[in-house]
Parts: sequence; C-alpha cells; structure tokens
Amino acid sequence: MQKYIHLILSYLILFTAIVFNPFGSNPFELIKTQYFIIIISTLIIILLLNFLMKGKLVLRVNKSVLIFLSIWGLSLIISTLFSIAPELSFWGSYSRFQGLLSHIHYIFLFLIFYQLFDNTKKIEVFLKALITIGLIVSLHAILQKFGILIFSQEAMNQFLNRSYSTFGHPNFLGQFLILPIFSSLYFISKSSNKILRFLFLLILIGGLFTTENRASILGVLFGIFLLTLINKKVKKSYKVILSIFLVCIFALFVTYFAPSSRSIMTRFYLWSNSLDLINNKNPLYFIVGFFLDFKNE
Repeated sequence: MQKYIHLILSYLILFTAIVFNPFGSNPFELIKTQYFIIIISTLIIILLLNFLMKGKLVLRVNKSVLIFLSIWGLSLIISTLFSIAPELSFWGSYSRFQGLLSHIHYIFLFLIFYQLFDNTKKIEVFLKALITIGLIVSLHAILQKFGILIFSQEAMNQFLNRSYSTFGHPNFLGQFLILPIFSSLYFISKSSNKILRFLFLLILIGGLFTTENRASILGVLFGIFLLTLINKKVKKSYKVILSIFLVCIFALFVTYFAPSSRSIMTRFYLWSNSLDLINNKNPLYFIVGFFLDFKNE
C-alpha cells in the first residue's frame, strides 16, 4: 500500500476534474468543490490519526513558503470577518463555491503535496496521473465538438460550440489542459517511446483547441516556443522550423478565432469607461477596478 500511496493520492485529487452531477442544477462547480473538500478533509483526518498513533510528526519546512501562506491565509480571514456578507464570504455562492472554506482546503492541499511529493520520482507519478486525466477530458472534449456526449446542447449553443467536457465552461477546461500538455512535453524529452508520448500530446492539444480558449492556446504556443529556444539540445535548424510552424499556427489562430471577439470588446468598453474614473477625483478607483476586472474573469 505504501508503494502506491502517491499514485492513489494523485488520482483521488485529480478525479476532481472528472466528477460531475448530471442531475443537479449546478452539475459541475458545486459537486467538484464538495468532492475536493471531502477528499482533503479526509486526508487531514488520516494524517492527524497517524500523528496521534506514532507520536511524532516530521515536516519539511520552507520559511519563505510558510510566511507567504500565512500572509495569504490571514488576508483571507480578515477579509471574511470584515465582509459585508461574512457567511457568503465563508461558504461562497451556490454557483461559485469559492469562499474561505475552499481556500483553506487549497492551502492544506499544497501543504500535503509539499510534504509527500518530496522527490522527482514521486512528482513524476503525479504528472503521469495528470496526463491520464488530461487525456480523458481531451478525448471527451473532441467528442463533444462532433456532437457526441455533449451533455447539454443548450450549453454548447451558449458557448458557441466550444467544448467544455466535465468542467462546465470551455475556459476552465482550457486552463486545466495547460498543465498536462507541458507535463507531456517533459516526458517526451525523457521517454524512449516518443511516438506514443507525441500522440498523447496531440490529443491534449486537440482537446485544448476544441475549447477555443484563446488565452490558454496562445500561452501554450508561446511557452513551447520559449522552451524550444532555450533548449541547448535542439538543433538551430529545428528551432527555425518550429518558429516558422508556430508563426503559421498563430496566423491561422488569429484568422480563425479573432473574428469572434467575445469578451474582448466588452473588456475594451469597460477599460475605456474606467478611464473616466481618473477625472472623478481619485485615480486609485481606476487601478482597483482594473485589477478587480481581471480577478472576476
């Protein structure tokens, strides 16, 4: 059991990406958060019981990380206490169950993984599990694009035929797939079976493109481009070929996605009107509003 503890833990956590409730009015966000909180709470109880039985607790300590987490946690607690709706700030809303309770569990998730995944081999176990989950949701996203297992035609129409798989929103899926894509790139550079790994990468990228999440797609393309440029093992001729290929992909991307401005025009409208706040006595309003706009995205 000890041998597989990191693999089991990885899949328990990453199963959050797949779990959903097809019978509820909030089929994705709410059930994912509830599942996540239950898993983390269970892990905390197990670790506490293990500590009580053994009578000792060995922890990896990084003062900088602890200071950062303490400041973050304290700021969350203070903002909840002084909120105009403390109860809502603690639990979160029904549509976005992202209150203080959820963030406390995020902190515990980080601490648990920081303690248990303490070497490269263990981290690679998690990355392989991440790729597996990414492949599952990517294949489903591709099927959704062709009208198979779409869950809700109304949702597909609302998202302009963009795939959302088990995430409830194309942008959430796109942001998630960034991590398995770069994890897959990591194993391509190490694995002897590069053809299979490259196939996995193509499926993950295919799933990403079905979301039409422009920020994630551009981020992945630019990230791959930078990694290739700084990699000394890659020949210059390959770097030139990849650069040309990415420029072509970028041109196709702009041509295909740019006409659908979606939220971009809304952003321009909000930012242009926010400029008027500078004339209303306090430039701080503009700065705060600008960052809050990104936060609400």
